[in-house]
Amino acid sequence: MKGLLAFGALLAVILLGLGLWTATPMGGGGLTEEGGAGQDLQGREQGPAPGVVPQDRDGAAAQEPVQGRVEIVDGRFSPSTVEVPQHSVVTFINRDDATRAIDFEDDRLDDAEIRPGAAHTVTAPGVGRFRFSATGGAEATGEIVVRRSGR
Repeated sequence: MKGLLAFGALLAVILLGLGLWTATPMGGGGLTEEGGAGQDLQGREQGPAPGVVPQDRDGAAAQEPVQGRVEIVDGRFSPSTVEVPQHSVVTFINRDDATRAIDFEDDRLDDAEIRPGAAHTVTAPGVGRFRFSATGGAEATGEIVVRRSGR
């Protein structure tokens, strides 16, 4: 029985230290319902926790300021081609159970390894077509098509 109590106390200390659980009823730690860090002890808003995709009330990933979104589902990109205006942000969200690597043909875009449930955001460097592929057990391909703003 003492061992079980000691384990519970150790677990509580670890969770408190990581900020994933708070002993105060009004918050001051942990994650909000939207996946963000909520407010700090001074009441200031905190952004999303690292590697957390903010969720809206329906459970879908938040879209602002994202103007393009590609999900990785069953090792495939959905959609495989995303068309966005100039200066847009495209977010890749990994909905698979395995880490997926994205490789862009254009070296101006950052390749990434995306953990399950995490996201990677890129901004295309200009108008054109930017091809990408997935590795790590999935050999899918896709493309970002960037058009001039106002078209």
